[in-house]
Amino acid sequence: MGEDHPNTGDGWEGRHATGAWSFLPAFADSYGWRSWVGSAIAGLRIALERDTGTVAAGLGFFGLFAFFPFVVGVISIYGMASDPSDVTSVARSLSQTLPPQAARVISE
Repeated sequence: MGEDHPNTGDGWEGRHATGAWSFLPAFADSYGWRSWVGSAIAGLRIALERDTGTVAAGLGFFGLFAFFPFVVGVISIYGMASDPSDVTSVARSLSQTLPPQAARVISE
């Protein structure tokens, strides 16, 4: 079992987790909730060191700008694939619920 894991020299050779959970020793579940709180804090510390906030902000920023073209694409495909009478009935029902300026844009 020790052959798969590097020798860390801490007396726990072969007992460390690998991959994303490498900071968590394999024996942590035997220590109860305190070890899990410590592991959660260690995971949070690692996430903050890796610029997770910056990545999340970028994902939200670009996701917001990608959402509106997606909606336009879905509406365009719906307009091309459905019957014109269905499109007019949907536009008519939307014009009753939307503000007058938006209803004018949809009806045109």
